[in-house]
Amino acid sequence: MDMWNISLLCVLVAVGYIDMCTMEIPDGTHIVIILLYMLHASRNHVMWIEDCIRMLGVFGMVVLLYVVTKYTFGRECIGGGDLKLISVMSLYLTIHKLSVVLCVGSLMAMGMMLVYRKERIAFGPFLAIGFFMEYYGVFAMMTAIL
Repeated sequence: MDMWNISLLCVLVAVGYIDMCTMEIPDGTHIVIILLYMLHASRNHVMWIEDCIRMLGVFGMVVLLYVVTKYTFGRECIGGGDLKLISVMSLYLTIHKLSVVLCVGSLMAMGMMLVYRKERIAFGPFLAIGFFMEYYGVFAMMTAIL
């Protein structure tokens, strides 16, 4: 694991911890994740315009999801920090892989809500766990074994 991946891991651990303690994800953490991506992309001479367009598209989709769920259930079901975190994660992952992250994170969060009988729970830590499981190929290894 190189320094770039360790930095990303540290930021996402901090995101999870802050979200668990405060139920908020600071905007500065999203900016750091974007800057890490830009440094990594420029260092590896990657064309990153497609990733930025994907991030904006994902942001639009999750804002639409936010509006629909708020209208349907009459309350906020996902926080603004989580929406931005999902969006910046799309810089690193394809839409397909991001959907796996969302499914895994949602299942883990729902499990914790059931176990601890909570009505509200921080979603950032579960997104971070799902991100690293997908980013480092845990699911690909599992499907290869099965």
